[in-house]
Amino acid sequence: MEVASEVLDYKNYFSYGFFLSKQAAQFLPENWRTEFIHDYFLQYDPRLEVEVRKTTQGHKALILLGVAFDVKNNLKSSSEVADIAISLIPDNNDWTSFNEFIAWIGGRFSVFAWNDEDLVVHVDPCGTIPTYYSANTSDTGSKDLTFSSHTSLLATASGEVSSERKKWIVNHPDYINPGGKEMPGLVLQHDVAQMIFPNCFLKYSKGEYEHKRFFPSEPLKELTVSEATDIFIDEVRFAMEVWFKQRKKVYFPLTSGGDSNAILDISLDIAKKHDFIPVTYHFFERNSENTYKDLIKANQTCVDLRLPQLVIDISPLSGGTPMASLYNTTFPTWARFPSLANSFYHNLDPDSVLAISLGAEIGMVFYQDRTAKELTPEVLATKFTYSKANEDPKLIQCFRDYIEYMEFYPERIFNYDFYDLFYWEHRMGKWGASLYSEYDLATRAFQSLNSRRAFNAMLALPIEERVNKSIYKELKKRGIKSSN
Repeated sequence: MEVASEVLDYKNYFSYGFFLSKQAAQFLPENWRTEFIHDYFLQYDPRLEVEVRKTTQGHKALILLGVAFDVKNNLKSSSEVADIAISLIPDNNDWTSFNEFIAWIGGRFSVFAWNDEDLVVHVDPCGTIPTYYSANTSDTGSKDLTFSSHTSLLATASGEVSSERKKWIVNHPDYINPGGKEMPGLVLQHDVAQMIFPNCFLKYSKGEYEHKRFFPSEPLKELTVSEATDIFIDEVRFAMEVWFKQRKKVYFPLTSGGDSNAILDISLDIAKKHDFIPVTYHFFERNSENTYKDLIKANQTCVDLRLPQLVIDISPLSGGTPMASLYNTTFPTWARFPSLANSFYHNLDPDSVLAISLGAEIGMVFYQDRTAKELTPEVLATKFTYSKANEDPKLIQCFRDYIEYMEFYPERIFNYDFYDLFYWEHRMGKWGASLYSEYDLATRAFQSLNSRRAFNAMLALPIEERVNKSIYKELKKRGIKSSN
């Protein structure tokens, strides 16, 4: 079996990355391609999926990066999505129809759209292609924007390589997080970088830019468990149909948890039409209890279903190795999942997709303690960390700034619960984005459930049904269980 370490030879720095600027960068990997669109140079890894559209007169243009699709309109490719999207670019500055169309697109993508006056930038529902930007003030006082998939490329381009804001929270004496430390609010890997978050878009016009919320645009409508389950199934199956055709192999991380097993239950018949390989990883040296449980349960599932299983022994990333150079060059200030990235690089075929079963927890009540009813920076700080660091005025200010940047106000989110949106936009938009970028070194990672229709369906249920994972129970009730 071919594996990334042999095929890519530790040379695929900034894998599946992009850089968009008014000046072409000279420091990018030599094999990256360059296109010129609407006064911008787009430079990108040749393995990145790219769709470019321009109108005949040249007044409008669109770049769609990644994989995009739409269940409701039966759009099964980025090409089909791009064809419709460019037709919705307005002649004026009212982007409502364009935003509404993008709101219901699933997949893993970023969109850049121009008319004569504006540039508008969208990310997918969970921001799984991280889209960072930096602003430089010109001699005339206007701001030029540069965009990239990696903050380190923005830092190199600007010459501003500081990461002091990140160091402050990582080294905070009171900050403890057993699952690994994260960055709060608008704090990113490099100080020069800003980020486009899920459910928001960036609008750049006449030398000024705004990060604006566009979703939700109306209140949630309550659904029955049966109705929500129908939508959940449709969205998962459609996504799997599209993604499984993207590469030669399909890897599917399978655990003992409900999310991966539910996704497998729904899509098993589709999986069996492809080179589908469940993957389970375990720290054999440590014999971690959690991953051991995953290994035993997943192994039994694969035996029952007569599926192959790839078992990966998680190995730490060692300094001074070619993999360390690849990883640290691509992610120089923030090591989030180095052991997994390392293990995947030495075990997975790069001509593959990796189906990550994340997303459902948005609707499954991740933050179950919802005693505080008012959206305040203090409350968000307590959800960011349960450690004493949540009392630090500097951390609370981080979330005050975040609320303003996100337009995260009660009147903008209708009857959505702010706890759900905070998990969706902040945790998934930052922690999740880091995960996919790191796995992209070895494979093409994607989130099995990344659709606002699916998220809305779950969030539209009463909270008791969500806590009880009633959609999963409904799947079993219907006999949708792969082991049957």
